[in-house]
Amino acid sequence: MSPQLDGAKDAPLLQRLKGGLREFEADLLWAYHGFGRNEVSHLRLGFYKGERFTEEPTRRDARPILAALEETRPDVVTVAFDPEGSGPDTHFKVLQAVAEALRLWREGDPEAARAVRVWGYRNVWFRFTVAEATHAVACSPADTAALNDSFAACFLSQLDASFPSPEYDGPFSHLAQMAQARQYAEFATLLGADAFAAHSCRELRAAHALVLLREMGLDEFLASARELQRAASAD
Repeated sequence: MSPQLDGAKDAPLLQRLKGGLREFEADLLWAYHGFGRNEVSHLRLGFYKGERFTEEPTRRDARPILAALEETRPDVVTVAFDPEGSGPDTHFKVLQAVAEALRLWREGDPEAARAVRVWGYRNVWFRFTVAEATHAVACSPADTAALNDSFAACFLSQLDASFPSPEYDGPFSHLAQMAQARQYAEFATLLGADAFAAHSCRELRAAHALVLLREMGLDEFLASARELQRAASAD
């Protein structure tokens, strides 16, 4: 491991070690929220091989996701809704693999697939504008403290990012908190500060940050994913 350079492709043994570590860290976070190991699946999609330029996802990558959809028949599917080039390209490629799996699910079980709602989220690498989001989830200081605590407790290998954001050289949970605070400030500017401070809901009075989501039906999500893919191809 000593001659390994940052950004270089890892040897197969090191890839397996790092992959196992990342899966373990994700398991810790789910356990932090009460989910057991048998409730979490690491699908290990084939497109991710540690190359400098990750290959495009194919139906090979969609099939494990399709199997999970058919087994669980979810009401809601969540996915990082980041355009290509906004951060790690795995986010965008997982988005395309999920979209293909949902297309295949619609072909095989149109009634179940059409009932699903897709929640797109953005966090560290790209953000929704106020107009793009359909939901804003209020976060109190206790919520963001829990965010930072869980990140520090569960993701020890990522506390010092090898490739940090140009905005902030520190834990990603701090960067996410900063983005959520800016989103709260945007809403407070549009609605007026009293919209939160004087609200009848205790959770909104306590808010100092907002998480933005975009909820889509299946047709809208597939069209949006296809549009993002076309934009990436045009670039």
